[in-house]
Amino acid sequence: MVLFHAIDPFEVPTAEDDVPPLTDEWLEDQRSRTTRLFEDACDDLEVGGESIDLEDKIETETGVGSPAQTIVVAVDETDTDQIVMGNRGRGGAPGQRMGSTAEIVVKRADVPVTVVR
Repeated sequence: MVLFHAIDPFEVPTAEDDVPPLTDEWLEDQRSRTTRLFEDACDDLEVGGESIDLEDKIETETGVGSPAQTIVVAVDETDTDQIVMGNRGRGGAPGQRMGSTAEIVVKRADVPVTVVR
């Protein structure tokens, strides 16, 4: 299993961002945040209420660019069987069935895409 995260260089910085966007320091900060995100996700894995350790079965990868395009390109360049992704990211209006990134990936990916909420 591969956990993939696309770092969007065009995302508007927030007050939490300590460094200016589109610098090497910013990119390193984003990669560190992604690493923590992956670690937290793996730490929270449970089956039947019991924690499971999949550390040796999970790979993590990060791409930089437009999220939808980065995901589709990563799938094309790897041996990916299926994509599972959230229906909305940080943007988008509440009540919207699917965010723009998910919609583009569903339309352009050459593998099945499962969209979850």
